[in-house]
Amino acid sequence: MDLLERAKEGDEDAIRQIYLENKDFLFAYALNIFKDKDTAEEVVSQTFEKFLTVLPTIKSGNLAGWLFITARNVILDMFKDKGRDYEKLEDRERRVSEFNPTPSLEELSYLKKDGEELID
Repeated sequence: MDLLERAKEGDEDAIRQIYLENKDFLFAYALNIFKDKDTAEEVVSQTFEKFLTVLPTIKSGNLAGWLFITARNVILDMFKDKGRDYEKLEDRERRVSEFNPTPSLEELSYLKKDGEELID
């Protein structure tokens, strides 16, 4: 049984593993946009809250891509709520997802590496 299916059945270790495997690239993505650790952590937190809310309905597939799109939507909501400049978001985000709304493994690796360099 794969990790997602175990998580759907309520396996807390599987949920924890999904979080651990994905939190760094989500944090790096948000940090790249906001340049603020607290806001990036909030994006990760809200993304996983949404994940847990809809977990039973998520179909098998590209879970990292689903989390990335969810994080992007959280970020867009933050921009709307705080009246931030959408053009800045679009310029920063374009570097990651201009040609593909779901990041490739290479892009995810880059985001994780970029985030690690920024927080060291």
